[in-house]
Amino acid sequence: MQLLIEHGADVNRWTPVYGSPLTVAFRFGSSSMVKLLLKHGAMSGLDANQRGRVLQVISQYSNVDVAELVYQDHGPPPVNYVDNIGTTPLHTAVISGNDQMCTWLLEHGADVNIKDSRKTTAFMLACRQGHISTMNILFAAESGDLVTPSYLIRDVDDEGKTCLHRAVMENKLENEAATPLHIAAVQGDVTMVLLLITFGANTEKREKHGRTPLLAFVVVVVVVVVVVVVVVVVVILLLSLLFILLLSFILAAILVVVVIVAVVVVVVVVVVIVVVVVVVIVVGADINAEDNDCQSSLLRACTDGNTDVVKSLLQLRVSLVKRSWHKYSCLQLAIKHGHLDVLTLLLEDPACDADLLNAIDLDTMNVVHHAAMQRDNRFLDLLLPKGCSVEERNGCGELPLHLAARYGSYCTVLKLAQLTSSVNTECYAEKSPFFCACEQGNREAIQALLQVGSNVKDGDVLYRNTLIVSAMGGFTDIVEDLIKLGLAVSSNDREKNTALHHACGQGHMSTVEALLKHQASVTAINVHGQSPLDMAVENSHSEVATLLMTHESWEQSLSVRNASGFTSIDKMIEHTPEAVKIEFNYKYIDPGPRDTSNKNGVYNALLAMLNFGREDLLGHPVCQSHLSYKWRGFGRVVQLSALFTQAGFLFSLFAYYLIMKKPHEQGYECHPSGTTASNNTNSSLYLSNMFDPANRPRFTEYYMHVVQRMVHFFMATAFLWEIGTVIALVSIP
Repeated sequence: MQLLIEHGADVNRWTPVYGSPLTVAFRFGSSSMVKLLLKHGAMSGLDANQRGRVLQVISQYSNVDVAELVYQDHGPPPVNYVDNIGTTPLHTAVISGNDQMCTWLLEHGADVNIKDSRKTTAFMLACRQGHISTMNILFAAESGDLVTPSYLIRDVDDEGKTCLHRAVMENKLENEAATPLHIAAVQGDVTMVLLLITFGANTEKREKHGRTPLLAFVVVVVVVVVVVVVVVVVVILLLSLLFILLLSFILAAILVVVVIVAVVVVVVVVVVIVVVVVVVIVVGADINAEDNDCQSSLLRACTDGNTDVVKSLLQLRVSLVKRSWHKYSCLQLAIKHGHLDVLTLLLEDPACDADLLNAIDLDTMNVVHHAAMQRDNRFLDLLLPKGCSVEERNGCGELPLHLAARYGSYCTVLKLAQLTSSVNTECYAEKSPFFCACEQGNREAIQALLQVGSNVKDGDVLYRNTLIVSAMGGFTDIVEDLIKLGLAVSSNDREKNTALHHACGQGHMSTVEALLKHQASVTAINVHGQSPLDMAVENSHSEVATLLMTHESWEQSLSVRNASGFTSIDKMIEHTPEAVKIEFNYKYIDPGPRDTSNKNGVYNALLAMLNFGREDLLGHPVCQSHLSYKWRGFGRVVQLSALFTQAGFLFSLFAYYLIMKKPHEQGYECHPSGTTASNNTNSSLYLSNMFDPANRPRFTEYYMHVVQRMVHFFMATAFLWEIGTVIALVSIP
């Protein structure tokens, strides 16, 4: 590196990925490289990366020597500098477990209570990472303030998690020599012990040797007492020997003083023992505290499947009766998330009693119900020997077998079916386990239930059988199997809907094809007057409608009329125009002659195409041919008849005009003033003549004549326009 610098290498060259050469030296913790770079003009103030300054990098990767080397000539280090995500150098030092840098930063005034963007303090990070020595350093730095350490224990982050929650979630329960409570108890710091317990420290937490804070305190105190007693005895013996040999009154006085001091020390030690024991036992700590999600440490560990954490919490005699917001117990959470090892640990705990096994959640389901929904029957193997019943019902009246039929595996269903008194037991909706399996499409469960003799023709309160609900779900393979087992494709529910109705309404192509292959009726009508084609069209399933229209029974589908006497053509034009683009007979778009007995009138498909703007359908060859036929057969005759009728009316009107007397023929002047226009140049005279009552009849006759001429002109124009239209229409082949 010396050689490169001497040949002109830039010591301050910065890259977005690695930063400057000085930053790289910080990451390797090489004080010699740092010294060399600083000697040749490296800028220690250059940003290390996009997240912060140099001190963050030093705190994470380097040691105190490097920090002292960089900041010895640059004033006080920025120990409380906050980067763009809110972390300080102390945060980065705690994350990496760099105890030397933590101590150095605290000595230079680092603030322990600064939180990052996620409201996480350095102490929380130490708990999350499991750095016990770092936690002790932070406690030692704040021990002078009896209020600040409480925040180290009770502070929560942006998710409402305390230090204990974070330690449990990260599987970092204290695995070192002791917790802060152990240390405070061993040191005999009564004030700190009381403070830690008051703010949630765990009095039942065991260190690596299995000792609680109380036991660790007693052991240490016993050792101290023994040492003190031994020292006192030795001192007394030596002094007694000297006193005997020298017969010195001074030595005798010294001996008395030493004895008094020893007694005082023993008394103080005993008092400390009593006080600490009382504080630890009487005050206690809440190991079952919950976060904002109503999750205790045990519930969180059961959800995440952390067996080591669960084992540690059980050793601490954690409460098993805590529930989550949905009233899930620890057993239910372990089963719900598929953690078999966690369930094994919980069942082995002596506190796992019948009340916990029979506890129900908000859905009124117990542990057996949750185990039945798992595809691993080993959950049942663990629960059933504990006395759990398979005959318990949930709020819907469902047995565990019902839930297993919906979601379980072949082995789970078979095991529960063998233990249940009747495999055809129905829930409150009159659904059997076999019905539930068909409704959910669980073919494994169907095979297991068939093996134990389930009723395949079961129905529910809506009179739907297993074939209908399988068709509703689009489970074509199950539909095929049920038809082979003897279920009729013509069976219907309470509203007379067949399996084909529901399959068309849901748009299941393969199921519709299977039902049509087994001669399902396309003309079946439900209580609402709907055919299977109507169900497909009204739900805008163009593919199903096209399938029915291209099937060999398409004429039967179109022959079905609803309560108003209309076929499916009108709805097809509105919702599924693609299905209408086929060749069919005129009778399906031509309403035919009017039926006087039909009070609902006749629907015209061509008019529907016009109303819904289906120009592509109007341009279809069938529609064009039909329109041409209608024009040649009826349209031209009607149009010409209307033309000749209107012509006769206009000719009569013109004849009346010709024979009608004009105003001048009745003795009136053409000009309304009654005089010639040349003699009437005075406008005031004209107005006086106009409003003269004697001249009013002449004015009325004159203007009526003008209006008649205008009406005749417009009628003649309309007649000529209609003649042109008729000529154009007649020219249509």
